[in-house]
Amino acid sequence: MISVLAWLLCQIAFVLLCQAMPRHAKQIWGKVLSDQQEIIRRRSGFFLLALSLLVLLNKLQLAGAILVWFGLLSLTAITVAIVLTMKPTVLRWF
Repeated sequence: MISVLAWLLCQIAFVLLCQAMPRHAKQIWGKVLSDQQEIIRRRSGFFLLALSLLVLLNKLQLAGAILVWFGLLSLTAITVAIVLTMKPTVLRWF
């Protein structure tokens, strides 16, 4: 169950980081976001990534937590990339 929470945090973080990039923001929203919106999304994304690692560190040992975290990052990157390619407007929900 703890890995599901960490995965959800990673998923939201990657979507926020994706939205912070002007090229992807244009795909998702149809326009480039303001600098302030980009900064907020980028900082929130990195904060959620760190929080997901802390969630894993709470239940697993250091080596196991880092290993699971990198696996979750890989899985999340693939899912966000696929959604961004197939249906980018779905990423507006975050």
